[in-house]
Amino acid sequence: MAFEDKDPACMLPYLHLRLMDKTGKIKYMDFNYTLPMEAVCPITANILPLTDNHAMIVYVKSNNGIKGKYGIIINYSNESINEIYLGNANGFVDRSISGKGLISIEKPDKEGIATWHGGFGFMYILKYNETKESDPNLQYWKVYVSFLREGADSPTIPSLVYQTTEKLNNITIKSCTATYNAEGYVCIIALNNTIMNKKNNKSWTEINYYQLRFLSTGALEQLNRISNPTNNMNISLNILYYGGFLMKHIHGTMDFYLLDDNGNYTQSWGSFGPEFFHFNILRINNTIFGIKNQSNNKIEFLLKSIPRLNNRSTEYGCPVIEKTKPTINEVIDPSIKEIIIKYTIPVKLSTANVSIFQISDDLDKPDLLRQTFSGIINYVLLEVTTIQER
Repeated sequence: MAFEDKDPACMLPYLHLRLMDKTGKIKYMDFNYTLPMEAVCPITANILPLTDNHAMIVYVKSNNGIKGKYGIIINYSNESINEIYLGNANGFVDRSISGKGLISIEKPDKEGIATWHGGFGFMYILKYNETKESDPNLQYWKVYVSFLREGADSPTIPSLVYQTTEKLNNITIKSCTATYNAEGYVCIIALNNTIMNKKNNKSWTEINYYQLRFLSTGALEQLNRISNPTNNMNISLNILYYGGFLMKHIHGTMDFYLLDDNGNYTQSWGSFGPEFFHFNILRINNTIFGIKNQSNNKIEFLLKSIPRLNNRSTEYGCPVIEKTKPTINEVIDPSIKEIIIKYTIPVKLSTANVSIFQISDDLDKPDLLRQTFSGIINYVLLEVTTIQER
């Protein structure tokens, strides 16, 4: 929360945080760091949630006359831990889906450089000028994806995931995230095209949405057009944790439409009235909430559950885990010799770490790391279950 200054583009140089837990209990916290003028007029400050019980306030400030982007890490006890330099003032800063790191891109809007979406990934959109008018196979647009592995010094070799011979006006990336089944990534791209009617020499702009699904190897899995039941360009799309997409249409009210994994329209789902000014989605809880305009000292929230396209359990915070041994909340015998995790999808062993944590009773303290080891050592065994037809 921030109080506006007299100028609607500015705010007063301090923040008031309201943290709401799963039960709806709200914790009040006044951010005890005065933000610099560059952060509040115009408003450049942003909040990034990090690992459990920590957040980062990202803002612009001057150092020896040079503007840069900085972040200060705080915990939910309102203790400032550290301020770090994040790069160019005009750069783009975001966190990975895993929450294990941040990335800063110095020139996110420069054509052909990169944009940050999804896990540790870059998506490059390259536009090529026409060189041979007689060549019908000339690719005017190409989209590449590259990954920055944890602990690596350089990204992977870019993989081509989309190309077209159409002379499009523009290609933009609307959103990217890991797929709900943990098999890869899905990105929503918008193709802006001008359509010409040769009979009456009139033209109009058309925007179509497509989904790109690809693996962490860069291999393309699926490309298809997503339906737009609103027939309107003023929409946005969210990729849902339990499959499908949620389309938002803003036109005075906020209306929602549910699409399946293939982008096909399934149903109209709910709306929020014009009195709501902010919306967000809690992906794992499959819930969307809206915030009403403040009335005196009162702020109202409205939460609505989004229909699920699958019934996978949320007990583990991961829909690809079917069950475990020991089970959740089971009292564990100290002499236990094995831990079993059963997945709903095929998995394979890798060099990534298997880590065991002891959950902290103090919400403001991190969990305690008890043991960690590589996934390909002798401690880890992979048992494949096969289903035989009768």
